[in-house]
Amino acid sequence: MPSPRERSVVSIDGRDIVVNTVLTTELESDLPGNSRRVQFVARLTSLLGVALFVLLAIEGISVPFTGQLLAWHVVVGIMLIPLMSAKIVVTSYRFVLYYTRRVDFKKAGPPWMPLRIIGPLLIASTVVMMSSGVALIVVGPSSSSEGLWFALHRDSFIAWFIFTAIHVLAYVLRASSVSLRDLRRLRATTTELTQDTWYRVMIVVVVLGIGIGLSSRFGPMIHVWETVLRARLLGH
Repeated sequence: MPSPRERSVVSIDGRDIVVNTVLTTELESDLPGNSRRVQFVARLTSLLGVALFVLLAIEGISVPFTGQLLAWHVVVGIMLIPLMSAKIVVTSYRFVLYYTRRVDFKKAGPPWMPLRIIGPLLIASTVVMMSSGVALIVVGPSSSSEGLWFALHRDSFIAWFIFTAIHVLAYVLRASSVSLRDLRRLRATTTELTQDTWYRVMIVVVVLGIGIGLSSRFGPMIHVWETVLRARLLGH
């Protein structure tokens, strides 16, 4: 029986490729036979992706009610920045090693072509969305550039949401399945694989800790915005 990677390659029906890409629970770079380095990167990417998915779901609740849930929106948004940055760094590392023809990464193969095309667009929209959001908080509601930063934040969010929806649809089953199997290794006796899993967990915990530390620095700025938004909502 062909592997998920083989099924997506040999299929001549575009619909079959899409279905296999969405429904498979295996990452092309986490299949047996790949090097330890390739598998480490694949599993770390998955673990970061799952953590991002959870925080993005929490952040998404605040989006329609930003005026009432501004503190929630900003705090979770700031926590997302180190996570998103870490995921961009890890996926870029894989990208560079694949295209510089490192044997183990070439053997593992690339993601499906449409996802490779979406990748840079997702990264660009992420950078613009997060940087404009931070700028919006920092410059404050009385700044002359508030309208510019708000427009950038809003428009980049729309683009980011579209690209992210496609990315999540393609990877959510694979990332959650790979991460769950990876975390189960923590209960095993000490081996190289268990040690690698601990390293990945510690990386994610440290990145989340950095996010919490950064978000705590924005308290006074959030208070200023809350005061202004409250006045605007009341028509003052």
